[in-house]
Amino acid sequence: MAKGALLVLGIIILTAALSAADNVDYTFGSTRVRFLGKSPNFQIYPNTSLSSYLQLRFSKFEERDSSDKKVQGHSVESLASADPAWTAGNTTLSDGTNLTYVRMTLNPANRTGFQADCSGNSAGRRMLAAPSTSTNATVIVTLYFGLDQNTTFPYGLNKTVSVSKGGLKFNVEYSDWPFCNVNNVLGMEIDLLVKGDAAAQANVSTATDGARVLSVPLGDNTTSNIYFANYAYEAKNGTRNMSVGVSLASSDGKSTVTLRLPNPAPNTTAYYDPTVTVSTESGQGGSAKGIQTTLWSTLLATLLSALLLT
Repeated sequence: MAKGALLVLGIIILTAALSAADNVDYTFGSTRVRFLGKSPNFQIYPNTSLSSYLQLRFSKFEERDSSDKKVQGHSVESLASADPAWTAGNTTLSDGTNLTYVRMTLNPANRTGFQADCSGNSAGRRMLAAPSTSTNATVIVTLYFGLDQNTTFPYGLNKTVSVSKGGLKFNVEYSDWPFCNVNNVLGMEIDLLVKGDAAAQANVSTATDGARVLSVPLGDNTTSNIYFANYAYEAKNGTRNMSVGVSLASSDGKSTVTLRLPNPAPNTTAYYDPTVTVSTESGQGGSAKGIQTTLWSTLLATLLSALLLT
């Protein structure tokens, strides 16, 4: 009873801190998640006894045409200043897994300069959205962590992704985005940083299922492998397999992953659950000092310019 009350109090404090733009830590076992301010910007410490971490900073969403040019008025250039709504809580999955979630909900139309119509854009020749100054467009980024046992999450009809005990997962959902062309995509950028706010130096490979894998050395003999699926669905239990482009670029002292998320027309919603991360701590001199696994599924959402993964 006392433990439950403490968990509830912790969630209240977490939600309040996020809303107030304070940094807040959550620790489960040997894993720490640190939320930085009010934007979807967080650090994952695979081992609290070490100072190394991987930071994911979701920076912006923007509609892009088939030439990868930004569609004017159809972007949120700074999530840090977009004033999203934050919610947090504890939940129990159907298999009995207990976990904590933090969810950011963004309504782009609340941002000054965002437009629902396609006037002034060459991409609007095959207009899908009627000229309007309002839209119900919504973007949601959710992070799940603190899992107390191994579990699975649905991703596609009768399909799942696995997440280990103590693991993390995030996903990106968007709906009613006023795309100006059936071939346009929603670009989502995520900066990858490591200890000292340094740009992550990732090695890139392709998994057997087509996922792009970024192996990021974190220091302290620890490496995070981030898996970005190359497809999204029209819903969590969807059946339409829609292509997702993933690219990585390093410039100006940062590494950025860019996701090119699909226009789900004729559907109005899309769901992307891309990432599973495994962090391994190796001992000195090649002897194993310990292994810790952290799993996540997503985004979210950008993920980064010079090295094209597609």
